[in-house]
Amino acid sequence: MAEAMHSVMDAELIEGTLTFGAREAERRVTGMLKGLKPEGCVLTSAEAITDVKYAWLEVVLPTGETIRPLAEFGGRDDDGMALSFRYLFPKDRVRLNAFGAHYRKQSA
Repeated sequence: MAEAMHSVMDAELIEGTLTFGAREAERRVTGMLKGLKPEGCVLTSAEAITDVKYAWLEVVLPTGETIRPLAEFGGRDDDGMALSFRYLFPKDRVRLNAFGAHYRKQSA
């Protein structure tokens, strides 16, 4: 069942905004997320990010809930930049799981 949920979740693009840097020099990069899962996702963005390792990712889910995991930058390829979630607040994990439940209901 998890595979069915992930395949449907992979198909939907969701906007996400990365925030990193000190308050005085804060940077924000917005792009589309693919393959959003509890472990991470892929960010498509025109801007290459090479000078930081971690950033907060703000995502408004289609359910209307917002999550804000701490993401670690991975490799970049033609699809975008891989992001691994290093920390997900407990309430955000519940919200992300509810988002997955939304898709399980649709595919059933």
